[in-house]
Amino acid sequence: MLNKSFSIRATSVVLFALASFAAVAKPVLVYQFGSNGKVIGINALVGIEEPMVEIGDNCDQRIADLVVDDVVYERSSETISGFRAKKPAPNEINALFTIDSKAVYGALPNASRRDVQKIISKGSRLIVVYQVCGSGGYFSVRDIFKKGAVNNP
Repeated sequence: MLNKSFSIRATSVVLFALASFAAVAKPVLVYQFGSNGKVIGINALVGIEEPMVEIGDNCDQRIADLVVDDVVYERSSETISGFRAKKPAPNEINALFTIDSKAVYGALPNASRRDVQKIISKGSRLIVVYQVCGSGGYFSVRDIFKKGAVNNP
């Protein structure tokens, strides 16, 4: 009986650990492939941040069609840490959207890191899944899709 109880507990702990690990966001670039199997574009950067949806998180989940006004880089590097964007009228917003650059650039292979700039660039039209947290309205990005990729099934 002791071995069976221990086995059930151990299995529960392992399953809980795996479920927790699977819930962690891991940034991934979504590429578009041509008929020859070669990459012809980049459609999205997803899994940037986990959704904060628990009651105590004090965050709202939102989706917006945005135009990038300016890209924010870390110091003098090519690492993007956010962007300023506006939402066209009638519900116009102009806000700074932050990106967890350590998570993004740490998860991507060196060869793919520059591809982030192919998605987030001045004038880009994006569909952004983001969350607004805290009483000050801190905008953090969860997923970014190129507008053209969303319209083309």
